[in-house]
Amino acid sequence: AGLKAGKTYYLAAGGTTNFDPYKITSKLEAKSTHDQYEDNDKPEDAKNLPASGVVEGDFGLANDVDTFYLAPNKTAIYSAKFERQKMPNSLKEFPNELLQPIYAFIQITEDTNGNHKLDPEESEKTILFMNIIESGVNYGSFKAEKEKKYFITILGLVDSSSGISLWPYKFTASPVSQKDEDAGSKVKKNTPSKPLNLKKAKAKSYSAKGYLNAGIGEGDEDWYVFKAGKKETADRMYGHGDGVDRHTACRSYL
Repeated sequence: AGLKAGKTYYLAAGGTTNFDPYKITSKLEAKSTHDQYEDNDKPEDAKNLPASGVVEGDFGLANDVDTFYLAPNKTAIYSAKFERQKMPNSLKEFPNELLQPIYAFIQITEDTNGNHKLDPEESEKTILFMNIIESGVNYGSFKAEKEKKYFITILGLVDSSSGISLWPYKFTASPVSQKDEDAGSKVKKNTPSKPLNLKKAKAKSYSAKGYLNAGIGEGDEDWYVFKAGKKETADRMYGHGDGVDRHTACRSYL
């Protein structure tokens, strides 16, 4: 069990009648968790999100909640991403029951009156991200405005009955890129006026990297051109990461 300093805990032993004596023992497994931001379970105890937008922590206390406070210096679309980290060798000395896989929900709530407290009318407008995948990643995006304040709440989920784990996580909240690679291009009858070029990667392969930008009503499109020197058969491969909101497709036109 994860215990907090200054708190009083009671332990109850019970069951069916048994004439044999029982014995209760305890052992200190870790003096503290590796989460430098504790105690930040409640909104009023929320820690300021670093300028980098990156924090690392764990769910070393039962039913752990980690709350952070975002004060953006510009209006932007922000990505929020929770990632279960690789298990460090320094933790492998602990019992397996303290190293169970972790997941998390993410909540975004505007602190409309800036009092650093979560008022009932504010909680009703909370945005919840539930895009959890098996690798321990959860992600989403939200609009944050300059001079406004936001609570970012990470609700820990541990794959064990104890509800605690020292398995570390990384959380990032940062503005997404909104630079449009082909901003000057106009598409008419499936023909772009200023298409992007594919770069030669290997002898018989070409590639390109870009962003499908947020904040565009019907979704962003980037158009590329490839000029075949002769008749050939080609395969297309399109890949993307776990970030933000993934609704994408790749098409070809002649």
